[in-house]
Amino acid sequence: MSDDFIDTNIFAYLFDETDVAKSEAAAAVVRRAIDAGDGVISFQVVQEVLNLSTEKFAATATPDRAARLIEDILQPLWR
Repeated sequence: MSDDFIDTNIFAYLFDETDVAKSEAAAAVVRRAIDAGDGVISFQVVQEVLNLSTEKFAATATPDRAARLIEDILQPLWR
């Protein structure tokens, strides 16, 4: 079975506070990918998500929150 690639836009939706339905759908995709071990992201996605979370989102991530994002969500998917 091949891995499913998760693009940056899924993570943008995950943190989108203006559209709850998109945020919940994105959370389900990411959660399932981590739990099943069949989701994958690229280094480019890691960079883009960190840029979005620390500079572009309405509620920017603190260094501690960005570190948790890497450890809990991005690292399990990055191969």
